[in-house]
Amino acid sequence: MAIEYNLNDMQKRRRKKKLVRFAKKAAVVLIIALIGVLLYVFRSKWMPLFEGIGTKYENSVRNSGELAKENFPIKIRGTSDHEIGVTDNYLTYLDDTHFYMYSVDGELVAERQHSYSSPILKSGSKRSVIYDCGGKKFKVESKQKTVYEKELSGNVILAELSGNDSAAVVSEGDGFACIMNIYNPDGSERYTIKNVEGRIIDVDFYVGSSGCIAVNVGVEGGKLVSSLSKYDFSKTEPDWRSSSVDTFAVSAEIMQNGDIAVFGDTKFAYYSKEGELIGTYEYPYQLSDFSAGISNSAILLQREEFRKSTLVIINDVNNPITIELDKTAKGVYTSEKEVYVLTSDELISYSFDGVKIDSISVSDNYTGFVKINDYVFLNGYNEINRTEFAD
Repeated sequence: MAIEYNLNDMQKRRRKKKLVRFAKKAAVVLIIALIGVLLYVFRSKWMPLFEGIGTKYENSVRNSGELAKENFPIKIRGTSDHEIGVTDNYLTYLDDTHFYMYSVDGELVAERQHSYSSPILKSGSKRSVIYDCGGKKFKVESKQKTVYEKELSGNVILAELSGNDSAAVVSEGDGFACIMNIYNPDGSERYTIKNVEGRIIDVDFYVGSSGCIAVNVGVEGGKLVSSLSKYDFSKTEPDWRSSSVDTFAVSAEIMQNGDIAVFGDTKFAYYSKEGELIGTYEYPYQLSDFSAGISNSAILLQREEFRKSTLVIINDVNNPITIELDKTAKGVYTSEKEVYVLTSDELISYSFDGVKIDSISVSDNYTGFVKINDYVFLNGYNEINRTEFAD
């Protein structure tokens, strides 16, 4: 039997189906819009649940410990011990015949030969100074050129650079314990001290290079002692001389508040900006390495017989924080935010409260490291590698 189709009825049914579909879509849109409004109104309650998720994921990837490729590793070219440092966000590297500068990507940007028999590298913020320990020459290097080179009448004991490229060079002198010369960035001589009280072992500049702190080592009562002298380069006499401590000081750092941290071979000393001794910390074990930040210090101590190390973080000299490491530690570095420790198999970061933040696995072939922004350059016997390690 044939079925007759009514065109009007068919059109009505189609319109009805379209209206139903439209109503369903409109309802879905309204529900989604309502959910969006509710999420926005109550965002203060649910958003904190997701805070830090992206950051944690980013750090877990960035601090994976994977070594860089392409221009790495940088092969060690010299035949003797080498040194690395950081100047103007470039990696500096000194061996027995050459001075090199590399970008963070491992590209060689400077290469210069030297003839020093016992070269020592000290890296400043924008320049590096190289001196011949026990010789009479030193020179200042930048990325572009050798800025200047000088030969002194006495053997060089040490050289340091300031933040604005001034240089302090301490040398031996006839009739004096030592002579300290301060040079302007262009190499012209600015200030001279002929010291008779003791040998100057280290120098640290004040911001702006208006003066410096000098570490003096001498003998009192048959014992080696160390003291500080503050010099203003506009005056002939020091502003003050501190009391001495019974240790052989190897370094002094002016902190952000003007106080001075002194690292000795047997103890740490902390002085006020007026030169008053605030306190000391005597090492229970042998000193291995040290580092000073803008307001904190870190010290590595070795227990060779147990192949273990101790990290000491000093925010307050009278209340040091000690962290026992069940492995040998090789180097320590203090940034503005954290303390980094290189061990036989890890690079570890700690907060200044002594809380472990992060770590990556490393080879036992590395003897030290330097940090440039989010990159760590691992110094080995035969090569220098790079990995990422963000604060």
